[in-house]
Amino acid sequence: MESSTKSNGDSNCPSIQRPSSTSESSTTKIVNNNDHKLITIPDGAEQLQFQIAGHCFGKSKHKWGILKHSKSGDILKPVFDKRSRREQSFYEIIFNNNSNSNNDNNDCLTQLRKLVPHYNGLFHDDQMNIDYIRLEDITAKMINISLLDVKIGYITYDPEASDEKRRAEMNKYKYSKDLGFRILGMRYFDRLTNEFVDKNREYGLQITKDNASDALLLFAQNDPNVLRQFDNDLCEIENWFIKFNVRRWKFLSSSILFAYGMKTINNNDNDNDNDNDKRMTIVKMIDFAHVFPNDDQELDENYLFGLGKLQFYIKSIEQQNNIE
Repeated sequence: MESSTKSNGDSNCPSIQRPSSTSESSTTKIVNNNDHKLITIPDGAEQLQFQIAGHCFGKSKHKWGILKHSKSGDILKPVFDKRSRREQSFYEIIFNNNSNSNNDNNDCLTQLRKLVPHYNGLFHDDQMNIDYIRLEDITAKMINISLLDVKIGYITYDPEASDEKRRAEMNKYKYSKDLGFRILGMRYFDRLTNEFVDKNREYGLQITKDNASDALLLFAQNDPNVLRQFDNDLCEIENWFIKFNVRRWKFLSSSILFAYGMKTINNNDNDNDNDNDKRMTIVKMIDFAHVFPNDDQELDENYLFGLGKLQFYIKSIEQQNNIE
């Protein structure tokens, strides 16, 4: 598996060529392979420093992509089609504090809020007349950030997908039925070389049941504390699905984002703290453009299958390395 690059922190997405003079138009030129298209980064937004998966601004076929809010640091996801509007609506449901809802529904949403990035409403681009979902940057308090995006479930097409789309999804990753999840992208900070290493989509397509543990161990950089916390956080997600997501939703083509890094230093930090005290790990469910009502099953078996497989490989690593 050689699909990796060393990086100094630059984005995997195409660079944006900004105007050379403030008197020029604010329109930004994106060069995307053989295509040239003029598109504008909104005032108050900027490109991500790096991106391991998802639509890159200016690079995807529709040109819209993920950005960053300049002041707050929030992650901005464009709302431009039916799928992105579905994701926006789902975040609205999660973070809508409706006191008139029944207790079961309130408990379900209260627990789910802990498992997803915080939703901070919408950011509107007046010039292009498009909204962006505003989500907290879960890595805001970290440095030397390592990220892993894992798509969960062996079924990654939704009920509205065409036959062609279904065939394409089934043929995209031949190990999906065995593995139940797919690595979309990975970046880890190599503490020996003080460099970032990126593993792209092609790397993820080469992951099988025989080398999945190696990939997860590589991402965690053989750190038992990181793996232990990942295991605990995945258990929290599993508990929510079993206890609260009964005949509610199917999470299709949804991901889990793993992040870890060193805490940013502040005046309250103790210089005598060991590295484990200074390290942060965060696990969040993301990508809800294909969440649908679950009317035909008690539980979301597809998601739970992939989640269970992911837990199995992490627990296997812990057992092999005597991690308690």
